[in-house]
Amino acid sequence: MNGFTESKKTKMSKLQYFYLIAGLPDLSITDTRLPFTAKTFLNELQNKVHPKDFELVCWLYYARDHHNLLGILFNRNSTMQTEGCYSIGQLKKAVESNTVLPGYMSTFIFSFRENKDRYKEAEWEVRLSETYYREVMKCGNDFLTRWMEFELNLKNLLLILSNKKQELPFSAFILEANEMACMFKQDLSADFSTETSLGFLNTGIKILETENIIEREKKIDLLRWKQLEEMTFFNYFTVEAVMSFIIKLMIIERWITLKQGHEKLYLPSMLDTLIEKVEIT
Repeated sequence: MNGFTESKKTKMSKLQYFYLIAGLPDLSITDTRLPFTAKTFLNELQNKVHPKDFELVCWLYYARDHHNLLGILFNRNSTMQTEGCYSIGQLKKAVESNTVLPGYMSTFIFSFRENKDRYKEAEWEVRLSETYYREVMKCGNDFLTRWMEFELNLKNLLLILSNKKQELPFSAFILEANEMACMFKQDLSADFSTETSLGFLNTGIKILETENIIEREKKIDLLRWKQLEEMTFFNYFTVEAVMSFIIKLMIIERWITLKQGHEKLYLPSMLDTLIEKVEIT
């Protein structure tokens, strides 16, 4: 028994994972222990959700593969980060033979080989992230599209707000993957306070006023956590609830790893990482 049934309540039926979700532990952003790792949960899910839903879940993990993929392409000797959907061995094999990986990653690898010297490493990272967001927001799942749109806008907004404070050349690092990002890039000094899709603008401004980097990161993740709860308020037993659980699990996992002494790998947000790269450039 696979643990899911199909709902007939609406014209757009959704699979219901009653047994799976009922058996999941409750998560709190203040948790200091993991019930299991995000990678372990992904492996368990493969035989417990519909293949189409598993494809949606994998999109949440692909972003974790980016750091390792870039490390392989640039022959970095630094420690690889937590695996996403693919092991380091699978990524290395895919880079060599251009197989296994999602289409956007394979296209990126080809582009990288053809134009390696065109961009610096930080800019290649932006190119890969842009392609990822463009593709995932076309997945056809409303929750995943909205969540990725929120994540994209949040990352870009934090860059813009930080640019206004520090006057660093961030325009090259804006993830130009949606219409809002294009607006950001056209005018870094523009006032976006009237944009309804940026309801978290004032919160973002207050977050950046926090000098302590750890407290600032916690506030960013709390904002993300609250957004997840709002987006899944009426999704009890669907794949949306599963994806929300995974994102929360990843948030907790990041902070537990931090407390275990791996600050250099897990503490910097995209914002702080890019500030460092911009200053070095």
